[in-house]
Amino acid sequence: MRGELIITIVDSSEGPEFDRRQLAVVGSTVITWINRTADRQAVLPDTLETHGVITLAPYGTPGDRVQALLQPHRQPPIPGRVYQWRLQSAPAARITITCL
Repeated sequence: MRGELIITIVDSSEGPEFDRRQLAVVGSTVITWINRTADRQAVLPDTLETHGVITLAPYGTPGDRVQALLQPHRQPPIPGRVYQWRLQSAPAARITITCL
């Protein structure tokens, strides 16, 4: 079973951030990353098991959304595995996804 998840980068009074900080998923998951800021955003992996850098164009331009599988290399999800990313433009902006 494959789930779908949308993660959005938004502007806040403290700069760009993810629309949530923690998520839990079951099974294989396709993530749609959406940039709703006026600036290009780079999403950096904090864990070795995640994909490389995901670059998103400014909102309203081609490339402002990207889809990717949570598990790289089509590996099956492992319960308890934790994936983490942060924004290059705002290193304090982080998101954690845990496989259940």
